[in-house]
Amino acid sequence: MVVLITTIFFIINQASAIEKLTGQHGLWIVRHNLKTKASVDKVIADIVKLNIKHAYVQVRGRGYAYYNSAIEPKAPEIEPFFDPLQYFIEQASQKNIQVYAWINIYLLWTSPKDPSNQSHLFYKHPDWFDTIRQTPSDLSFRHIYLSPMCMKANLYLLAIIEEIIDQYRIDGIHLDYIRYFNELSGYHLAGIEEFSLKNGGINSDFTKSEEWIEYKTQKIDDLVADISDLVKIQSRPLVLSAAVKPNPVQAYYEYGQNWKKWLDMGWMNYVVLMNYAENVENFTENLSRVQKQCEPSKVYCGIGLWNKPLAIIQQQIDQSKAFGFYNLVLFSYDSFVENNWLK
Repeated sequence: MVVLITTIFFIINQASAIEKLTGQHGLWIVRHNLKTKASVDKVIADIVKLNIKHAYVQVRGRGYAYYNSAIEPKAPEIEPFFDPLQYFIEQASQKNIQVYAWINIYLLWTSPKDPSNQSHLFYKHPDWFDTIRQTPSDLSFRHIYLSPMCMKANLYLLAIIEEIIDQYRIDGIHLDYIRYFNELSGYHLAGIEEFSLKNGGINSDFTKSEEWIEYKTQKIDDLVADISDLVKIQSRPLVLSAAVKPNPVQAYYEYGQNWKKWLDMGWMNYVVLMNYAENVENFTENLSRVQKQCEPSKVYCGIGLWNKPLAIIQQQIDQSKAFGFYNLVLFSYDSFVENNWLK
């Protein structure tokens, strides 16, 4: 195991003179690692050991803020006077680590229990929730998303991003869950009414039409374009990226995530493929498919660490660079901690 881990670190950090590999290597930092100064200090110390210079730090999750927000309640596990994002930025800057604010967009809540804080958006605006046409039989299922078809919800999300940009010297914004839950979601009444009005009514099969799929996807495109405009007008350079489904066709039809358009339109600096396949074959298939459609420099490869042996992780890193995807983001820091890899 020690040999494999050492090899992985070498692969991540090496720069071949022949191939001129100049890729960026990043790490997703999940929000529960930001609870205290001590926990943030440990994260910083650990990623310094890994020689990783790009930290994707989750600052909004399940409708809670992991920073000082005037819009959303602070996560209940955070001390009232502690600002996790500000402290992370301060410590990271001393180590030349770039910080990207990782923001869950449409996903609002997943726990079987309701939020403990009554000021949570869950209680304030259930009318903004997305609608799923078919309820799964599994009663433990609960994924509450805001609706991309709700204009007020989109304006709210835009205000959160603007607040973070205004208050913090971050290096970029990283969007997550910038999509529908699945192909059965996206049936907010306001959207259906607007679509019906634009198309002179609807029939029982309207959800199967290309027009409907395009309409659903355009709602997310509109928010992405607005976020891009917000980022571009800043006086300092900021990077905009998003975590996306690895199959662009599936992303479009099932999730309303037209990320290739986001790149083509110049709205995003890059996207990060959530290429979390457990085996090398499916992982490579995703890379091959994307390579044929996109410039690899605009696509970073996200590799899951939690769901496969180290030997497979090593092969996937090799394959990423073989296909020209030199920029990697690892999901996540937790795997290094849980598996004691840093020791």
